[in-house]
Amino acid sequence: MDDQTAKTVAMFDRPFNLAGFYATLPAGEYDVETELASPCDRKDPGAR
Repeated sequence: MDDQTAKTVAMFDRPFNLAGFYATLPAGEYDVETELASPCDRKDPGAR
């Protein structure tokens, strides 16, 4: 099965922090790419 991704844009009005990222990020627009995975209980992930 080919890897699938979802792409979107997140916009923050104020500076923000992410867990595990030890810096304050500035307000603004950020491109977000998420890898989509088949549910682990599926017997045939390619049928998705």
